[in-house]
Amino acid sequence: MTLETLLWRLTLMRRGWLILAVLCGLTYLILVPFYLYTAWVEYVMAATGVATRTGVNSWLVQVVAHSAGRLEVLSIAFRVLGACFWLAWLWYAVCFAIRLSPDAPPRYGPWISVLCWFVPVVQYILPQVVMIDIARITVRDDRSPPDEGDGEALPNLDSRDLFWLTPAILVCNLVSLGLMKVIGEAMSGGLTFSTHGQHILHLAAAAGVVGLLLLLCVDAYMRTVAKAQETRAARLFLDGPPSGLPADSL
Repeated sequence: MTLETLLWRLTLMRRGWLILAVLCGLTYLILVPFYLYTAWVEYVMAATGVATRTGVNSWLVQVVAHSAGRLEVLSIAFRVLGACFWLAWLWYAVCFAIRLSPDAPPRYGPWISVLCWFVPVVQYILPQVVMIDIARITVRDDRSPPDEGDGEALPNLDSRDLFWLTPAILVCNLVSLGLMKVIGEAMSGGLTFSTHGQHILHLAAAAGVVGLLLLLCVDAYMRTVAKAQETRAARLFLDGPPSGLPADSL
């Protein structure tokens, strides 16, 4: 697979993920305030016995309340589909990094880079290593002139951001999945809107906020790496392939 084909597929996967991320983010922006508002209404009802001054009967609250179930299903569907595009993007990003640096490729191939997100214990460490490997090889240019220093970062690309984004992505993903698991187990127990139910709503709101942070971190990571991928591919087209890379692979 040529670099041009890989770059085109990477762009396609990133755009597909971005569309789904926007849709998922919109559902979070609606659901998070609704969860917090509902928890507040339940608190008022528990404290006073009435909810006449909470605005619970307004048309906007009623519309969101009737749509909340569908929005929750949509948010999960968008997130699952977005995860598929993200993993596909990682697959091609590893292939792209291998093409860029055939003499010093990433430590883990495409299969491991994708499957490590699903393996217990391994999922706490290896995904971050994979993302850092992609960033290290893609952003840093081993073919820079001698006066710039070997491995100097490409102009206008700040690789430092990638090294805090990778743990941020991993932590947000694990926290979000953990909150969703806790909420699912609690709801399967047939909870009613009580004081404990308010805590569940707060957890659901927290999961939505963490989900939004996850989307922002992934977007920042993908944008930075995509910029580096385009720059490196353009330099290779201009300067010719590196040693070990066939000319027809461009």
